[in-house]
Amino acid sequence: MKSRRLVIFSLLMVLVLGLSACAAPPPGADKAAADVVQYAESTNRFALKLPPIYVQYDNDGVLGMAGVTTNQLYQWTGIDLRGLNVQPWVVQRFVEANVQHMEVVEGTDGLGIYVNGKPLPYVAWDGESLTNLGKLLPALGVPYGNIVGKLLPLLRYTRLAVVVQFPVKPDATLAPFRAPNAPAVTRVKAEPVEEPVAVVRLDVAYDANGLPSVLGLDAATLQALGVDVQPFALDPALIQSLMQANVQHVHFVNRPDGIHIYVNNEPLPYVAWDDEHVQTALDLYATFSGLQNSPILRLLAQVLPRVRESDIDVVLRFPVPEGAEEIPVLEPAQ
Repeated sequence: MKSRRLVIFSLLMVLVLGLSACAAPPPGADKAAADVVQYAESTNRFALKLPPIYVQYDNDGVLGMAGVTTNQLYQWTGIDLRGLNVQPWVVQRFVEANVQHMEVVEGTDGLGIYVNGKPLPYVAWDGESLTNLGKLLPALGVPYGNIVGKLLPLLRYTRLAVVVQFPVKPDATLAPFRAPNAPAVTRVKAEPVEEPVAVVRLDVAYDANGLPSVLGLDAATLQALGVDVQPFALDPALIQSLMQANVQHVHFVNRPDGIHIYVNNEPLPYVAWDDEHVQTALDLYATFSGLQNSPILRLLAQVLPRVRESDIDVVLRFPVPEGAEEIPVLEPAQ
């Protein structure tokens, strides 16, 4: 993997890497992937749930596991994972922020991220949302999207995690690790909101060139009114891909438990949170930004919980392909 950040060990990624090493997927690979998932679901004979893998960065930014560094691994075996090393200043930022370890873990209900054992907002999923996401991947240009999309439901039968450790700041209190068999996600405990503190409803329509219009005002009119639409414009190639996949609208709905996402009224995995998750994110932002006790942080601490209590509903609309029947936007089920 090219990223120098956290490595998420999952069966899906192994399969993707294996496919990407080939010049092209073998004939019938997408059907084979679908057959694999059908077999796993019908026989209950597939599971891959492993204890966390612990890796460590030293002060020089060199990654190691079980006392073997990436540099040593390359010297001894020729296997080159040195791209996972980082610059020393990156490690120093984590040390100064007292981030002793981060855990990325995926499981039946979603993908969780923990800092010093405390939960950040996470990605929640179920079988239906994973299947719907899989159907969308080809339109997003994901390599081997058809195959990867059909394999996504296997994530429900896996539990794989990596814990990345950093040097501990002198005199710092050691942060406890989560139990190796702890659930992948710390489920939200958000209560329903009887009366939202704010209501925001907005439709944004994109044309074939990726330019937005709002309230019937096209991009040219918005520009004339002094509204810069370029930051909100989309790549025309993406618009064409969405049209080819008959993606007519993407619907974002804010609820007390997170931001839910629907494509053509079908649910996708969504970002879940409650006060505990938000507080962890605020604490992490404060330590990395150095803005502890600053006015901006106090403002965020006041605003973010109110966002969870707000009724925010945003629809992004895309051109309807020629000959396709228009799909109305439905009110999502609670």
